[in-house]
Amino acid sequence: MKNKILILLGLCSLLIITFLYFSKTSKLSLLNEPQLISFEEQQVLKDYNWKLIGLTGKSFNLLVKTNNVIVVKYFSISDELCNAEMETFNTIYEEFKTKIDFIVVTNEDQLKVKQYLEKEGYLFPVFYSLSEPPFKIEPQNNIYKSIVVSRKGRIIVDNSEAVNWDCDEIREILDGLTK
Repeated sequence: MKNKILILLGLCSLLIITFLYFSKTSKLSLLNEPQLISFEEQQVLKDYNWKLIGLTGKSFNLLVKTNNVIVVKYFSISDELCNAEMETFNTIYEEFKTKIDFIVVTNEDQLKVKQYLEKEGYLFPVFYSLSEPPFKIEPQNNIYKSIVVSRKGRIIVDNSEAVNWDCDEIREILDGLTK
């Protein structure tokens, strides 16, 4: 009888682990690949004037990041697909944080954001926008908005959907921009 109970518990554990693995994997499979904008279609940021304030209360203006490679990513802790995206984003942040300026923007409750970052172990800087950003953003999909800006101000990646940041294509793009 004990053996049957142990076998049953083992099978239940295996099923739970399998379910958790595939549910996480399936969310990642819903993420699109980031798309590089052709040179002819790239917009140029003419204005870097964007006031932001960090979780710590320190404010700054994007003007200080002129001539740097910048990645801007909006996110929401209440969206599951966005959370899956942020997992891949964090991988790229950890890899490129010393070469690229990352601006992660949210409009959610500060305490909840801090708890989320701590729970997930994310260290990327999070900001709140105090003024309009210097690029176009559609309100209906702003939690997925992400752009990559070259040193010369060219927007070379512009996504309005959840993407997989942990891919070879984005690594090649960011490597090329940092050389």
